[in-house]
Amino acid sequence: MTQLADDRAVTRFVLRLERFVAVRGWCGDAQGDPPDWFSEPIVDFAIKSLNRLHRKLLRRGKGFGNQSPGERHALRIAAKHMRYAVEFFGSLFHPHSAAERYIDKAQALQDLLGQQNDATIALGLIKTLDFGADAEFAYAAGVAAGWCARSGGGEEPTLRKAWRSLRKAEPFWREAHANVEGA
Repeated sequence: MTQLADDRAVTRFVLRLERFVAVRGWCGDAQGDPPDWFSEPIVDFAIKSLNRLHRKLLRRGKGFGNQSPGERHALRIAAKHMRYAVEFFGSLFHPHSAAERYIDKAQALQDLLGQQNDATIALGLIKTLDFGADAEFAYAAGVAAGWCARSGGGEEPTLRKAWRSLRKAEPFWREAHANVEGA
């Protein structure tokens, strides 16, 4: 939690949000006219948002099998953003089960990539340790390094399957919207 509070992006977001609220940005211009996006149907806004995040997710996942730990971390963040957006907007679309399935797939990938990222970072930290003449410390570090190496790379088939499942998941919001318009 402390790391999140120290994140510059979070600080920028909070400051921008405070400014938006202070200047009553949602109220429109000085004459009281609401901004154009304010009158847009929420479903349309949701579809645009989900489409944008979906494209970003697919871009981040290009060449998944050959991605570096940093690229996979960026994919994890994109999956997290997509999942949160689906959780937020999902109730606008029917059937709700389609959104729930998409959330499950995004969360599965996000969790696996998070475990891999944690193992990669821990292994990097272990490599920086000075063992000196302490054999027990060196042994414990070796055990931890082995666990990290196994945890970070041993689940590759599961990771690939989770990515493929999310990548091939039907963008339910597109068809659900067509069903809403046709009703």
